[in-house]
Amino acid sequence: MRDETFDTSRSILLAMTIGRVVLSFCSLIVFLSASTHGTAIVAVRLPGGILVLADSKPTYLRTDVNKSVCKIIPVKNAYVAVSGMVRDPSREFDAEQIAARAFDSPDRFEVHVRRATELIRAEATRELLRLRTEDQEQYGFALKNRANPIDVLFVAFEKHVAMLAARRLRWNERKLTLELLQKQDCPGSACPNGTYLSKIGEVSEIEKFLNGHKNPELSETTLRDLMVQQAQATPNDVALPIQVLALQESGPTWLANDLGCPLQK
Repeated sequence: MRDETFDTSRSILLAMTIGRVVLSFCSLIVFLSASTHGTAIVAVRLPGGILVLADSKPTYLRTDVNKSVCKIIPVKNAYVAVSGMVRDPSREFDAEQIAARAFDSPDRFEVHVRRATELIRAEATRELLRLRTEDQEQYGFALKNRANPIDVLFVAFEKHVAMLAARRLRWNERKLTLELLQKQDCPGSACPNGTYLSKIGEVSEIEKFLNGHKNPELSETTLRDLMVQQAQATPNDVALPIQVLALQESGPTWLANDLGCPLQK
Protein backbone atom coordinates (compact mmCIF):
# COMPACT_ATOMS: atom_id res chain seq x y z
CA MET A 1 0.00 0.00 0.00
CA ARG A 2 1.36 3.42 -0.98
CA ASP A 3 1.92 5.97 1.76
CA GLU A 4 -1.18 8.16 1.76
CA THR A 5 0.49 11.23 3.23
CA PHE A 6 1.35 14.21 1.06
CA ASP A 7 4.95 15.45 1.01
CA THR A 8 6.32 18.86 0.00
CA SER A 9 8.49 17.72 -2.91
CA ARG A 10 5.54 15.93 -4.48
CA SER A 11 3.34 19.00 -4.00
CA ILE A 12 5.75 21.07 -6.12
CA LEU A 13 5.61 18.52 -8.94
CA LEU A 14 1.82 18.29 -8.81
CA ALA A 15 1.44 22.06 -8.80
CA MET A 16 3.60 22.30 -11.90
CA THR A 17 1.85 19.56 -13.83
CA ILE A 18 -1.75 19.79 -12.62
CA GLY A 19 -2.53 22.61 -10.26
CA ARG A 20 -1.57 25.94 -11.79
CA VAL A 21 -3.02 25.80 -15.25
CA VAL A 22 -5.08 28.33 -17.20
CA LEU A 23 -7.73 26.75 -19.42
CA SER A 24 -9.23 28.81 -22.22
CA PHE A 25 -12.87 28.36 -23.14
CA CYS A 26 -11.94 27.65 -26.75
CA SER A 27 -10.25 24.43 -25.63
CA LEU A 28 -12.30 23.65 -22.52
CA ILE A 29 -15.25 21.30 -23.02
CA VAL A 30 -17.42 20.76 -19.98
CA PHE A 31 -19.57 17.75 -19.13
CA LEU A 32 -22.54 19.45 -17.51
CA SER A 33 -24.84 17.83 -15.01
CA ALA A 34 -28.21 19.09 -13.86
CA SER A 35 -28.41 16.67 -10.97
CA THR A 36 -30.24 17.98 -7.93
CA HIS A 37 -29.53 15.06 -5.60
CA GLY A 38 -26.62 16.88 -4.04
CA THR A 39 -22.98 15.89 -4.21
CA ALA A 40 -20.40 18.07 -5.95
CA ILE A 41 -17.67 16.32 -7.94
CA VAL A 42 -15.20 18.03 -10.27
CA ALA A 43 -12.36 16.55 -12.31
CA VAL A 44 -9.78 18.37 -14.43
CA ARG A 45 -7.92 16.25 -16.97
CA LEU A 46 -4.62 17.47 -18.43
CA PRO A 47 -2.11 15.48 -20.49
CA GLY A 48 0.04 15.08 -17.36
CA GLY A 49 -2.63 13.99 -14.92
CA ILE A 50 -6.07 14.35 -13.39
CA LEU A 51 -7.24 16.34 -10.38
CA VAL A 52 -10.48 15.15 -8.73
CA LEU A 53 -12.40 17.02 -6.00
CA ALA A 54 -15.51 15.83 -4.14
CA ASP A 55 -17.58 16.95 -1.20
CA SER A 56 -18.44 14.60 1.70
CA LYS A 57 -22.22 14.81 2.21
CA PRO A 58 -24.30 11.62 1.86
CA THR A 59 -27.47 12.37 -0.06
CA TYR A 60 -29.17 9.16 -1.22
CA LEU A 61 -31.61 6.82 0.47
CA ARG A 62 -31.55 6.01 4.17
CA THR A 63 -28.11 7.38 4.91
CA ASP A 64 -27.03 9.31 7.98
CA VAL A 65 -26.93 12.86 6.63
CA ASN A 66 -24.70 13.93 9.51
CA LYS A 67 -21.97 11.43 8.65
CA SER A 68 -19.32 12.43 6.11
CA VAL A 69 -18.55 9.90 3.38
CA CYS A 70 -15.75 9.22 0.89
CA LYS A 71 -16.87 9.86 -2.69
CA ILE A 72 -13.66 9.28 -4.67
CA ILE A 73 -13.60 5.51 -4.57
CA PRO A 74 -10.58 3.37 -5.55
CA VAL A 75 -11.31 0.40 -7.77
CA LYS A 76 -8.72 -1.82 -9.44
CA ASN A 77 -6.26 0.52 -11.24
CA ALA A 78 -8.83 3.35 -11.35
CA TYR A 79 -11.18 5.60 -9.36
CA VAL A 80 -14.92 6.10 -9.57
CA ALA A 81 -17.25 8.82 -8.25
CA VAL A 82 -21.05 8.73 -8.36
CA SER A 83 -23.65 11.49 -8.16
CA GLY A 84 -27.32 10.78 -7.51
CA MET A 85 -28.26 7.18 -6.81
CA VAL A 86 -25.26 5.87 -4.90
CA ARG A 87 -26.55 3.14 -2.56
CA ASP A 88 -29.65 1.78 -0.89
CA PRO A 89 -28.54 -0.73 1.78
CA SER A 90 -32.07 -2.00 2.39
CA ARG A 91 -32.25 -3.23 -1.22
CA GLU A 92 -28.56 -4.09 -1.55
CA PHE A 93 -27.96 -1.53 -4.27
CA ASP A 94 -24.49 0.05 -4.33
CA ALA A 95 -23.31 1.77 -7.52
CA GLU A 96 -19.73 2.11 -6.27
CA GLN A 97 -19.43 -1.59 -5.52
CA ILE A 98 -21.00 -2.45 -8.86
CA ALA A 99 -18.33 -0.36 -10.59
CA ALA A 100 -15.61 -2.01 -8.50
CA ARG A 101 -16.74 -5.47 -9.64
CA ALA A 102 -16.65 -4.34 -13.27
CA PHE A 103 -13.00 -3.29 -12.92
CA ASP A 104 -11.84 -6.50 -11.23
CA SER A 105 -11.05 -8.42 -14.41
CA PRO A 106 -8.01 -7.48 -16.55
CA ASP A 107 -9.02 -5.37 -19.54
CA ARG A 108 -8.72 -1.93 -21.12
CA PHE A 109 -10.11 1.14 -19.38
CA GLU A 110 -12.80 1.70 -21.99
CA VAL A 111 -13.99 -1.90 -21.64
CA HIS A 112 -14.16 -1.54 -17.86
CA VAL A 113 -16.13 1.71 -18.21
CA ARG A 114 -18.56 0.14 -20.66
CA ARG A 115 -19.05 -2.89 -18.42
CA ALA A 116 -19.48 -0.76 -15.28
CA THR A 117 -21.95 1.54 -17.01
CA GLU A 118 -24.09 -1.34 -18.21
CA LEU A 119 -24.06 -3.07 -14.82
CA ILE A 120 -24.96 0.16 -13.01
CA ARG A 121 -27.69 0.86 -15.56
CA ALA A 122 -29.21 -2.60 -15.07
CA GLU A 123 -28.96 -2.64 -11.26
CA ALA A 124 -30.17 0.96 -10.89
CA THR A 125 -33.13 0.16 -13.14
CA ARG A 126 -34.06 -2.72 -10.83
CA GLU A 127 -33.64 -0.41 -7.84
CA LEU A 128 -36.01 2.16 -9.34
CA LEU A 129 -38.58 -0.48 -10.28
CA ARG A 130 -38.57 -1.79 -6.71
CA LEU A 131 -38.92 1.73 -5.33
CA ARG A 132 -41.78 2.38 -7.73
CA THR A 133 -43.63 -0.61 -6.29
CA GLU A 134 -42.53 -0.51 -2.66
CA ASP A 135 -41.90 3.14 -1.77
CA GLN A 136 -43.44 5.88 -3.90
CA GLU A 137 -41.96 8.63 -1.72
CA GLN A 138 -38.40 7.39 -2.18
CA TYR A 139 -39.10 6.71 -5.84
CA GLY A 140 -40.05 10.35 -6.24
CA PHE A 141 -36.91 11.43 -4.40
CA ALA A 142 -34.69 9.26 -6.59
CA LEU A 143 -36.26 10.85 -9.66
CA LYS A 144 -36.18 14.38 -8.29
CA ASN A 145 -34.21 15.18 -11.41
CA ARG A 146 -35.92 12.99 -14.00
CA ALA A 147 -33.38 13.84 -16.69
CA ASN A 148 -30.55 11.95 -15.03
CA PRO A 149 -30.91 10.30 -11.62
CA ILE A 150 -27.33 9.01 -11.73
CA ASP A 151 -24.00 10.26 -13.13
CA VAL A 152 -20.72 8.36 -12.92
CA LEU A 153 -17.14 9.56 -13.31
CA PHE A 154 -14.21 7.22 -14.01
CA VAL A 155 -10.50 8.18 -13.99
CA ALA A 156 -7.30 6.18 -14.44
CA PHE A 157 -3.89 6.02 -16.08
CA GLU A 158 -3.45 3.53 -18.92
CA LYS A 159 -0.34 3.08 -21.05
CA HIS A 160 1.11 6.41 -19.87
CA VAL A 161 -2.14 8.28 -20.69
CA ALA A 162 -4.51 9.99 -18.25
CA MET A 163 -8.01 8.60 -18.89
CA LEU A 164 -11.30 10.26 -17.92
CA ALA A 165 -14.82 9.07 -18.71
CA ALA A 166 -18.16 10.53 -17.63
CA ARG A 167 -21.52 8.82 -18.07
CA ARG A 168 -25.00 10.24 -17.54
CA LEU A 169 -28.04 7.97 -17.23
CA ARG A 170 -31.65 9.09 -17.61
CA TRP A 171 -34.90 7.42 -16.60
CA ASN A 172 -37.35 6.58 -19.38
CA GLU A 173 -40.71 6.59 -17.58
CA ARG A 174 -42.54 5.12 -20.56
CA LYS A 175 -40.17 2.17 -20.96
CA LEU A 176 -39.41 1.99 -17.22
CA THR A 177 -35.68 1.71 -17.77
CA LEU A 178 -32.51 3.73 -17.39
CA GLU A 179 -30.85 4.75 -20.64
CA LEU A 180 -27.44 6.18 -21.44
CA LEU A 181 -28.10 9.87 -21.99
CA GLN A 182 -24.60 11.16 -22.57
CA LYS A 183 -21.01 9.96 -22.50
CA GLN A 184 -17.80 11.94 -22.69
CA ASP A 185 -14.28 10.55 -22.93
CA CYS A 186 -10.88 12.18 -22.67
CA PRO A 187 -8.78 11.39 -24.64
CA GLY A 188 -11.41 11.43 -27.34
CA SER A 189 -13.68 13.77 -29.25
CA ALA A 190 -14.64 15.52 -26.01
CA CYS A 191 -11.14 16.95 -25.58
CA PRO A 192 -9.24 17.39 -28.86
CA ASN A 193 -6.62 19.49 -27.04
CA GLY A 194 -6.15 17.03 -24.20
CA THR A 195 -7.76 19.29 -21.59
CA TYR A 196 -11.13 18.56 -20.05
CA LEU A 197 -13.27 19.63 -17.12
CA SER A 198 -15.96 17.26 -15.86
CA LYS A 199 -18.42 18.31 -13.17
CA ILE A 200 -21.34 16.33 -11.83
CA GLY A 201 -23.88 16.98 -9.13
CA GLU A 202 -24.66 20.35 -7.52
CA VAL A 203 -22.05 22.62 -9.10
CA SER A 204 -23.91 25.92 -9.57
CA GLU A 205 -21.17 28.02 -7.94
CA ILE A 206 -18.54 26.51 -10.22
CA GLU A 207 -20.73 27.20 -13.24
CA LYS A 208 -21.09 30.82 -12.14
CA PHE A 209 -17.32 31.12 -11.94
CA LEU A 210 -16.80 29.58 -15.37
CA ASN A 211 -19.49 31.77 -16.94
CA GLY A 212 -17.94 34.89 -15.43
CA HIS A 213 -14.33 34.24 -16.46
CA LYS A 214 -13.17 34.09 -20.05
CA ASN A 215 -9.88 32.36 -19.26
CA PRO A 216 -10.38 30.73 -15.86
CA GLU A 217 -7.40 29.65 -13.78
CA LEU A 218 -8.42 26.23 -12.57
CA SER A 219 -5.78 25.62 -9.95
CA GLU A 220 -6.28 23.17 -7.13
CA THR A 221 -6.67 26.15 -4.77
CA THR A 222 -9.28 27.82 -7.00
CA LEU A 223 -11.30 24.64 -7.39
CA ARG A 224 -11.17 23.89 -3.69
CA ASP A 225 -12.33 27.44 -2.89
CA LEU A 226 -15.22 27.01 -5.33
CA MET A 227 -16.20 23.74 -3.67
CA VAL A 228 -16.23 25.50 -0.29
CA GLN A 229 -18.44 28.21 -1.79
CA GLN A 230 -20.75 25.51 -3.13
CA ALA A 231 -21.07 23.96 0.32
CA GLN A 232 -21.92 27.37 1.77
CA ALA A 233 -24.46 28.12 -0.97
CA THR A 234 -26.21 24.71 -0.93
CA PRO A 235 -25.64 23.19 2.54
CA ASN A 236 -28.50 20.71 2.11
CA ASP A 237 -26.73 19.14 -0.87
CA VAL A 238 -23.00 19.71 -0.43
CA ALA A 239 -20.82 19.59 2.68
CA LEU A 240 -17.24 19.88 3.86
CA PRO A 241 -14.63 18.50 4.06
CA ILE A 242 -13.50 18.51 0.43
CA GLN A 243 -11.55 15.49 -0.80
CA VAL A 244 -8.85 16.21 -3.39
CA LEU A 245 -7.05 13.48 -5.34
CA ALA A 246 -4.17 14.01 -7.79
CA LEU A 247 -3.59 11.17 -10.24
CA GLN A 248 -0.37 11.00 -12.22
CA GLU A 249 1.46 8.23 -14.04
CA SER A 250 3.74 7.86 -11.03
CA GLY A 251 0.73 7.15 -8.85
CA PRO A 252 -2.17 8.71 -6.92
CA THR A 253 -1.78 11.20 -4.07
CA TRP A 254 -4.29 12.73 -1.70
CA LEU A 255 -3.93 16.51 -1.57
CA ALA A 256 -6.79 16.72 0.94
CA ASN A 257 -8.14 13.73 2.82
CA ASP A 258 -9.51 14.71 6.22
CA LEU A 259 -11.71 11.60 6.26
CA GLY A 260 -8.85 9.17 5.80
CA CYS A 261 -10.34 7.77 2.60
CA PRO A 262 -8.44 4.82 1.09
CA LEU A 263 -5.94 5.63 -1.64
CA GLN A 264 -5.99 2.24 -3.32
CA LYS A 265 -8.30 -0.76 -3.34
